[in-house]
Amino acid sequence: PWYVAIGLRTEGAFFVEAVRRDLLGKLAEGQESHGAPPGTYLAVMWGTFFPWAGLALLAAPFAWRARRSSEALPLLGWLIPTWLIFELAPTKLPHYVLPTVPALAGLVALWALREGRAGRRWQWLAAAAVFGIVGAALGLGAILPPALFGAGAPPLGAALAAAGLLATALGVAALRAEDLRGALAAMALAALTLYPAVLAFGLPATTFAFPSEAMARASAPYAACAGRPAASISYREPSLVFLQGTGTRTPLEPEAARILAEEPGAMVWVEDRRREAFEAARGEGAPPLETLATVTAFNPNRGKVTTIRLEAKAG
Repeated sequence: PWYVAIGLRTEGAFFVEAVRRDLLGKLAEGQESHGAPPGTYLAVMWGTFFPWAGLALLAAPFAWRARRSSEALPLLGWLIPTWLIFELAPTKLPHYVLPTVPALAGLVALWALREGRAGRRWQWLAAAAVFGIVGAALGLGAILPPALFGAGAPPLGAALAAAGLLATALGVAALRAEDLRGALAAMALAALTLYPAVLAFGLPATTFAFPSEAMARASAPYAACAGRPAASISYREPSLVFLQGTGTRTPLEPEAARILAEEPGAMVWVEDRRREAFEAARGEGAPPLETLATVTAFNPNRGKVTTIRLEAKAG
């Protein structure tokens, strides 16, 4: 129903944008600074498939041997072609391959049920290393970034991270001992503690990683006075529109210059990387500006630190 509704509402423009420009554009070239070479998903899978990624090393030989079985064949047919298509596409983001994760998990579970302890010594040690490194990174990542780039880790988040680190240590020990049952229990516990520690507590508390929230807070007093939210050039994240209000405009530089010159009380967020183009669009003789607020934060969508200033006519 959603596809029908949005198709009718936009008279088909949504599908033109989503399929022809966005999807096919990503297949043709890397978009939005997200280009990466083939093999990228394989390299990051050891983290994104936590906590089971290490077991994929043990399950891979079994999956190949059982490739013609009625259980493994559909999973391989689901996993391999989809994965290859995404690896060959120039634009890459870690979540693009999420549709393949159930198939990968199914193969790991199939191996655990069929062969269990089977596997060479180096595979068990490699699985322990992968699980231990990623688990430790997640546990520390739930504590250190909020402390360094935020207001500190929330107590419940820190407690969950500590429990996750303990579960990680137990899982590493079980994998080194080739104890599959113990490893599965510890890995499940690590997932149940580390995921919420990072996603529900650690990451939200790392305020440096959320420019839109800082921008909305900084502009709110002025927006209340002006009666409308600030516009924004260059930085056009949907989160900014959501947090500032649906009246947030995202003009190009010439339109932003006109807004500041002609509209009383107008404000515009200007990203430093577009400052030169913005000043060129304003031209000579434009009224002087006053910087009301400055936000410096990490923009996850671009993978870079950015500085954005809230500008208004002086006085």
